Amino acid sequence: MQKMILAILTFISCLLWADVKVEKVLETTSIKEYNQWVKKNKARYPGLKPYYLKVECIKWGKKWKIYYYNEDGDLWKEELIEAKPGYWLYVRDYSQWGKIMIIESDSSLGESSPIIHTVKNEKGEEIFTFEWGFDYPTLAGVYTLPKGIGLFRSNAIKNYAELLTWEGKKFGELKDIFSFTINATATPNKKFILLDNERNAILVENGNERWRKSPSGNLSISNNGEYISIGSNIEVEGIIRVYNSNGDLVYSYKFSHKGRGRPTSAFSFDNRYLAVGFSGQIALLDNVTGEQIWQKKCEGSIVSFTKNGNYIVTVDKRAQKIYLYDILGKLQDTITVPYGEDIEKKRTKEGKIIEHKVLYSNWTCEVFNNLIITKSTREWHPMIFKIK
Repeated sequence: MQKMILAILTFISCLLWADVKVEKVLETTSIKEYNQWVKKNKARYPGLKPYYLKVECIKWGKKWKIYYYNEDGDLWKEELIEAKPGYWLYVRDYSQWGKIMIIESDSSLGESSPIIHTVKNEKGEEIFTFEWGFDYPTLAGVYTLPKGIGLFRSNAIKNYAELLTWEGKKFGELKDIFSFTINATATPNKKFILLDNERNAILVENGNERWRKSPSGNLSISNNGEYISIGSNIEVEGIIRVYNSNGDLVYSYKFSHKGRGRPTSAFSFDNRYLAVGFSGQIALLDNVTGEQIWQKKCEGSIVSFTKNGNYIVTVDKRAQKIYLYDILGKLQDTITVPYGEDIEKKRTKEGKIIEHKVLYSNWTCEVFNNLIITKSTREWHPMIFKIK
């Protein structure tokens, strides 16, 4: 079976190899230019969203400015948000969902201050407000859910969490949540949400918990929600476990080499294959049988398959590199993402602080159909690459 699959993949790879080409189609610091590109390509990429919002910090914890844009990228409104006397203030934009969250707390109460969260839409209209948590005056305790589903808010002391829509409607709740931090992924139809609270991986269907598994780790879920992959958070294991939506273990895979870290994974769009990575090695698995098709040394951590399933995208953020591998694990292209430098500080044994320059690594990478989209968290600077 393995030889047959390899033969098929080799044939496909030979057909594609001569044609693969990655082209940068957009790099901009202008929301107007970005939105007009999205509008121009709307028919080809209907799920790609324009930017409606941008937040600028004027004075940390005290003063913020919100910029509102229309679909064409025209700035139509500016709003200055200032902290009330004695209050701490933070503003966060979720532009892809057209939402703003304003977070306030009473500085005189310190860490015990209730956190006031106010959600606004892309027009600056208030949707709802709520008080939540007695944690540090940050977003801890309130997180966004993927795919624009809404919000996750937890109370670590009461071991309880709620799932909310962006309109403030509660559509689910979870018990025995022992952490106020959360990572999450979801299926495209938003039916299944996969949560990780460091202790457990929790599958939620339509707001109801289906099951939870331990240990947790890096998570991925197939497009139809039928398969769930968990890369163990026991860093020396190198084990990937795949479950079905009923919580049954379908198969597991263990890397033979020694290493550290949590395995990453991604399902192909047709759910036929699972790419798994650990400590410099990537393996392609037959997701029907769980058999290894190949395992090779590869650069970067797995991000996603392209939609046609012909390529696997990996990223090394510290090197500012994106790698494109074909279905046989052959490197086809390397993309450089020039997001500049950063200053890293380290303390010596003698207590002296030493500064040195490193490549800026706090950027994101998303595969959207045949596009690779990167965004910097330091500045508004998206890049779009097209795989031909």
